[in-house]
Amino acid sequence: MYTLYIDESGDPGRYLDLHGTIIPRSSRFFSMGGLIIEDGCKKNFHNEVDRVINKYFGTTVSSDFKLHYTELKLGKNSFRKLYPVDRVKLADEVFEIIQNFDCKLISATIDLANHYYQYKTPINPRYYALLLILERYQYFLEDSGSNGNVYYERVEGKLHKRMQRAHRNLSRWYNIPNPTNLANVNPRINFAHATLEKILQISDFFVHATWIRSEKNDNVRWESIKENYYNLDYWHTFRRGNCEV
Repeated sequence: MYTLYIDESGDPGRYLDLHGTIIPRSSRFFSMGGLIIEDGCKKNFHNEVDRVINKYFGTTVSSDFKLHYTELKLGKNSFRKLYPVDRVKLADEVFEIIQNFDCKLISATIDLANHYYQYKTPINPRYYALLLILERYQYFLEDSGSNGNVYYERVEGKLHKRMQRAHRNLSRWYNIPNPTNLANVNPRINFAHATLEKILQISDFFVHATWIRSEKNDNVRWESIKENYYNLDYWHTFRRGNCEV
C-alpha cells in the first residue's frame, strides 16, 4: 500500500484580468505536487523530519511548528532565529531527504495566463491539477500492482467540501472522451495538518521547488530531486510524472 502526500504552491486565481493586465499579487503558475511513499517507510520519513527540526530548533519547538519552505527562505516566524547560512543548510537537508528516500514525485503545473484565456468556462485550476495528479498516481499504482491513499494538507472547511465533491465528480468536470479510471486510488481524500502528517512538510518543499521552476525560471532545487520523479521522461505527456499545461 502506498500513500500520496499532496501540497500546492502559487495562487490558483486569475493571473490576468479581462483587459489583459496582470493582477497584483497574483502568480502566473499554479503547481500541485506530491510524494508517493510506501506505507512501511512512513516512520523513517517522520524520524528524518524530526531529526532536522531537532538539529536546528531543539526538542522544545511548539506543537504547531512545521517546516515551511517560503517562510524559511524569507526568514519569517520561527525561521527568523536562524542565520541565513543555516537556513540554506536546513533547506539542503530537507532536499537531501527527498533525494535519499525511496519515494516517487509527481506534479502538475498550470500556466494560468493560458488556462483562463483558452477556455470560456475554465475548470478551477486547483481541481484540474488534482485530476492530473490523481491520474498519474493511478498509473503509478497500476505499475506497482498496489492500491493507495491520498493525504492533502488541511484547508478551510468550505474548500475542503468542494474538493471532496470535485474528487467524486472529476470525470464529469473534465470533458475528456476516456477519463482515467482511478480504480486503485482510495476515493476518500484525507485532509490533515502538516504538524501531524510530517511528510506533508516535505511535500511543501518539493512543490515549491516545482512552482519556482516555472514562476522564476529557477531550476536549482528541482534539478536536485528530479531523479525521483515517476515517469519523468515518458514519451507521452499523458503519463509523464511532471505535467505542465
